[in-house]
Amino acid sequence: MSKPGGTVRSYWDSCLFLDLINVTTGRAEVLGALWDELVATDSTVIAVTSILSVAEVAFATHEKNLQALDPKALLKIEGFWSPSSPIEMVELYFGVAFEARQMIRQALSAGHSLKPHDAIHFAAAKKRGCAHFLTYDDKLYKFSGAFGFTVKEPKSEQLPFATK
Repeated sequence: MSKPGGTVRSYWDSCLFLDLINVTTGRAEVLGALWDELVATDSTVIAVTSILSVAEVAFATHEKNLQALDPKALLKIEGFWSPSSPIEMVELYFGVAFEARQMIRQALSAGHSLKPHDAIHFAAAKKRGCAHFLTYDDKLYKFSGAFGFTVKEPKSEQLPFATK
């Protein structure tokens, strides 16, 4: 859904932040371009994520592999949630939780399974009126259009979102 002035909200699933931190080949380049669009002063895109992402984006892969925390990784992670970040955070409140539960039930009635954390992300996207839900979780693509937004893999040719 577009806002007045052609601005569009795009939801970022937590896996996108992890791919940026981990510089995942084939993904970090695309996400870097999308991030640059977000921070541009004339951007027509607002990125949204749930406060749940703060807990889900806890460490970089190298920290897990080495079983040692890296202060530089934490700084990068904290940058996503800092006041100067272009990310709009959606609080987890009763309305989002209730909507998530409804989505889980709707998915079940359609013969699908929707995990609670994914439903919370979907509910946050719906509450903020997002046009797109960006994720690399291919299990979620089947829900595209089911809750009022497209669910798709991020692509650099999607820039700017307002025209796609």
